[in-house]
Amino acid sequence: MIDTHGHVMGPGYPLGSRFTISAEEILASMEQYQISQIWLSHCSAIALDDTKYNRELYENYVKNYPAQLVGFAALDVFRGADHCRDEIRQCVEGYGFKGIKIHSWIQGFAIHHPIMYEVMETAERYHLPVLFHDGTPPYADTSQIAGLAERYPRVPVILGHAGLYDSYRTAIGASQELDNIYLCLVGNTIGSIREILSKVKREKILFGSDYCFGQDAAMARTLIQDRLDGLMEAAGGTDIEGILYGNACNLLNNN
Repeated sequence: MIDTHGHVMGPGYPLGSRFTISAEEILASMEQYQISQIWLSHCSAIALDDTKYNRELYENYVKNYPAQLVGFAALDVFRGADHCRDEIRQCVEGYGFKGIKIHSWIQGFAIHHPIMYEVMETAERYHLPVLFHDGTPPYADTSQIAGLAERYPRVPVILGHAGLYDSYRTAIGASQELDNIYLCLVGNTIGSIREILSKVKREKILFGSDYCFGQDAAMARTLIQDRLDGLMEAAGGTDIEGILYGNACNLLNNN
């Protein structure tokens, strides 16, 4: 199984938090649920200092376990286009990261800010998927991200919550319309997952847990079980092997 939407925690996020999670704790969770690989971004890189915490993600996690722990670079677009290009280059060429994570809702910027065009062009140059938090207007509306995906058809765009509660039908429509959009099932209701499974090509659906986001180590593990239970209930015994593993493999291997 591959978890395509995970995080690591460090001091400072959420505000005032002192909680950290070790690579060994993540690997223990993976072993418990037979997860072979998890795609990780650093929460503090999203909320605080992207350069510092992307480096920490590499040094403390990805460097020692590159096959199991796959890095996704978080970016602070407020530091400008040159910074974003340099940070992506460092994360890919220096750290071996395989994707980019954008969380415009927490960071509070518009998806169609011109700097995001630079980010997408750099992602295209390096053949990187871009994982977006979505489903929470005004800064992370699913339709806004779909519009960006349409502008950059060669960049794989992952809707990290498949529209969440209110926008999952927008996510369904976007995935039907655009070949480069993938839906990651994180935080959706069983009913919305059933509808996604019935209307979206199975090869465009990914499994994710939001592992560790805002949680401690014990709570992080319960997120995995919760997401699995929802997916299996919604699938009703139909084949989900591609969702749990094959689709994620193909997405990284083809880019």
